[in-house]
Amino acid sequence: MITFTKIDEVLEPLESLGFMERKVFQIEGISNQTIDEILSKILKSETFFETHNCTNYEEEKPRYYKVRTNHAFSDKIEISDFENFTFKEYQNRIEEIKKEPDWGEDLPIFNQLINNSKNWIIENGYQNEQIYFINSESIPEEKLIENNYYSYFMTTIIISNTKVVIFNHGGD
Repeated sequence: MITFTKIDEVLEPLESLGFMERKVFQIEGISNQTIDEILSKILKSETFFETHNCTNYEEEKPRYYKVRTNHAFSDKIEISDFENFTFKEYQNRIEEIKKEPDWGEDLPIFNQLINNSKNWIIENGYQNEQIYFINSESIPEEKLIENNYYSYFMTTIIISNTKVVIFNHGGD
């Protein structure tokens, strides 16, 4: 059985226009598991998604419900929604995203946050691991949360033999 134990969590907001969130989990029980099986377990667990209690006040009587989300992504995302990269390919993909139009004032903040993340990956020796990446602008809208207010949102998952690292980068 695969288990995850959170060993580190960092939230780095920047000028209220963007943030980087990093979670590191110790992973156990992965022998004889494929990367897809491990990623599938991550997506089904509270490691990637968190359950939030919500209230809708738009009706006469408030309606209470639960939502499983990873900020912008709903729990409808699947393994096939992720791009699989080496570190070099990941860096190239980020550079492509930076060249897209309509960044406005978000780009300098995103640059700073993503560069901090890439430096952390190198400093902690994760640049030789497989990287799974998902960009909210590249998936169907029905796989996003209902009221997605993020101007951009991306998640990077790195799976090593002993750890799972999840980066979230978003602008709001």
